[in-house]
Amino acid sequence: MKLKRNITLKLLIFAQLFAIFSCRTNKVPEGEHLFIANKYKYLDNKKKPFADELPNYVKQKPNRNLGMIIPFNLWIYDLSNVRFDSVYQEYYNAPESKRNQYLLDSLYIKYNLEKSVGHGHWFGRYFHNAWGEPPVLMDTLLAEKSAKNLQQYFINRGWRKNRVTDSLLIKSRKKASTQYNLTLGQPTIIDSIFYDISDPDIARIYQRVSKHSYVKKGGRLDAFVIEKDISRIETIMQNHGYYGFNELKDEMIYIVDTANSIYQVPVTVSIRKSPYTGFPQKNQIFADEDTLKTDSIKTPLKFKTFTYGEINITLNRNKRLNSDQPVNLPDKPSVEENGYVVINNNRHYNNRVLSDMMVIEKGKTYRLNDEVQTRKNIYKLNNFNIDNFETKLLTDSTVQTNLILTPMEKYSFELSFEGFTSRVASFGVTPKLSFLAKNLFGNAENLAVSFNLTAGNIASKRNNDKLFNASEFSGQATLTFPRWLLPFNTENMIPKRWGASTSISAGYSAQFNIGLDRRNYLASLSYDITPTPTTVHKFILWNLQYTQFLHSENYFRVYSQDGKVKDSIFSAYVKEYPSVDLQAMNYNEAASLILNNADFKNILLNSSDKAGRALWDSYNLVETRRYIFTQNVLISSFGYNFTYDQRLNKSKINPFYLHAGVELAGNILSIFNKSYDKMTTSGNQEVRQIFDVPYSQFAKFDLDLRKYWNFTTRKTLAARFLMGLGHPYGNSFAMPFDRNYSVGGPNDIRAWKAFGLGPGSSNAGSKDGFELIALQNFKLLSSVEYRFPITEKSWEGGLFIDAGNIWATDNSHPNVFKINTFYKELGIGSGWGIRWNMNYFILRLDFAYKIHDPSREEGDRWTFKYINPLKFRINFGIGYPF
Repeated sequence: MKLKRNITLKLLIFAQLFAIFSCRTNKVPEGEHLFIANKYKYLDNKKKPFADELPNYVKQKPNRNLGMIIPFNLWIYDLSNVRFDSVYQEYYNAPESKRNQYLLDSLYIKYNLEKSVGHGHWFGRYFHNAWGEPPVLMDTLLAEKSAKNLQQYFINRGWRKNRVTDSLLIKSRKKASTQYNLTLGQPTIIDSIFYDISDPDIARIYQRVSKHSYVKKGGRLDAFVIEKDISRIETIMQNHGYYGFNELKDEMIYIVDTANSIYQVPVTVSIRKSPYTGFPQKNQIFADEDTLKTDSIKTPLKFKTFTYGEINITLNRNKRLNSDQPVNLPDKPSVEENGYVVINNNRHYNNRVLSDMMVIEKGKTYRLNDEVQTRKNIYKLNNFNIDNFETKLLTDSTVQTNLILTPMEKYSFELSFEGFTSRVASFGVTPKLSFLAKNLFGNAENLAVSFNLTAGNIASKRNNDKLFNASEFSGQATLTFPRWLLPFNTENMIPKRWGASTSISAGYSAQFNIGLDRRNYLASLSYDITPTPTTVHKFILWNLQYTQFLHSENYFRVYSQDGKVKDSIFSAYVKEYPSVDLQAMNYNEAASLILNNADFKNILLNSSDKAGRALWDSYNLVETRRYIFTQNVLISSFGYNFTYDQRLNKSKINPFYLHAGVELAGNILSIFNKSYDKMTTSGNQEVRQIFDVPYSQFAKFDLDLRKYWNFTTRKTLAARFLMGLGHPYGNSFAMPFDRNYSVGGPNDIRAWKAFGLGPGSSNAGSKDGFELIALQNFKLLSSVEYRFPITEKSWEGGLFIDAGNIWATDNSHPNVFKINTFYKELGIGSGWGIRWNMNYFILRLDFAYKIHDPSREEGDRWTFKYINPLKFRINFGIGYPF
């Protein structure tokens, strides 16, 4: 206890010293203050609305911090001599071509530093300019301007009588911060909504979609919400053929009447055709503004729908070296290709490629979504850059689209390296080589080839004298076609806007480690389509996998815990049957002898101390696991995956995600069972073999549901429910190794290591090192995570709780799933995390504690009393866990 107090005391002293020196700088002028923070105090609103958006409207920001609290750049700046700051600042303000020793010497003389003439002071200049960041000094004028910005922001958000004041908070002689005091007052509420829509066709469309409006009666009058709703209606109208709808932002207007009150106001949605857009309509006079207004009032102008009159596609000859290089002018005559005017200056691409990716068609009604999908089709091909994509008026009822493309480089290479560590490997390195060949056969087919080599060190009792005692090599090739490859024409079945593609892939991996050594041979044929921006269908017509274990005899040396169970039951058997020499037998023969001896089974199951039953159950589990981990297996399957992701729809405030998949294996192979050889396992299970390899037969179902509640742009509550079920039947009595489920790890239940929980209340996966891993064929998982900002920009935090486990579905298994008791066997973990959001990817550290541990004795599974705040499981990940 004394030791714990000493550690806590040291941590507190360190934290105090760090806080004292974290913002220390020797370059704050006398009478000035280092600006360290913006603070926001809500005086009359406990909910603190839009708190995470306020920093965007404040002009002065403190110095950047590394890891949220370390002003690294400020410290670096401090390393340069303060006497040279003016010299360095003026030197680097000069054009780069004029920065030389002569300029530096003249500045030394100017600032009375003659002794430095002839010296470069490279070290000081480097820390001053390359990494350093000068201290941000408190500026009260910027604080006043920021207060006005915040006041206007809250007016736009619906608090018309809000008041924002700024105050200076002096922390010490050299440091200060700004506090903005926010008094919001009473919000302006929409008490009724009226409609003034001159065009009956527009009115009918609006009426159909008005129920989805973001602007609601009884809601706050929020300019941001109104703008979002206008954008929604613009998209809807443009998808009904109304090209250029509200282009000048004067055709759809929200009119607010504050004559009677500023707190309860009526709102009118006005939609009227602007006379300033499109071609002049009949009876439209452009004499002067008054005449125009009068004429518009007498005869309201009608909105017109447009069709595509011309679609021109130009493919440049070669790729552009940079964006400044001019686009090649067409020098080849245009041709008609499926209704498109094509100018193809690149002989390597067929004209059909250019027409097949176009969702827009001549004579078809204008749709904004069709143009968006056309862009997606082009990007999905990964063959062209879009130099120009414009749609403009051609006549008073048609539009013209001009598309100019430039081909990408045909061949590309990428070499990368990764380092890693895990619960199995002490360390490892992975070099990766990727190769991409575009337009292989002239129709934008792409061939992607990748090679991975992993070398690492696994701590073991053997091979410890080698630096790298485990390695894995893998290679994969995937050929992608921008259409469905089928023996019949699918053009009339699959619209081009669905972005159909076909993938043919083959792969190989070889694993060399301290134990079993495994080979995997893979091949697949799959088709996918994207009918809507949020849905994807993937059909895996054929998936073939052959797994081969080279040294299955090493199983009990690798998994020594299972080896102890084997030795115990061998000893018990020899004790009952002294004349039997199990050690002289082949292991499979010895195991079959034990498991098929009904008398010996009864002796163990009827033992008085229950140890015999436990030994029998344990050995049955060992044999099932050994079969799964060591048996060569052939998987021939087909499957279907469906994904619905509302996160891709920006109009969804609280999006929903669904992924469902099914895989069926072995059914076609089972038709020819009579022609296959038989094999009997040690557990007296009879299976059929193809070339001495059992084929797997199973059905596998997966469901992943997620829901996101976005309270603000950076505050989100995310929830996930995941269920997976694999059911072996026919030629299989257990799921293959690669198709089983596990729990634990950075994207699962984070309080347990990968493969470290379950099954059920078993402690099979709780051993340290690589001794045992927990696998089973049924999984339940649920997680809830609250994500929130820590700093104004990149750093975020998370609070989470995970729950779940894996179970068997076979009633003979001791860890079978039972609907009335499964909740007692849930592993529950909770914790907190830090995330560095760099926009294009997120680095994540999560710190988790076990809350409910099903491997403990029942009645002692809640672990609150055992939790040590300084002992947690650390998980590193890239991206959010879900």
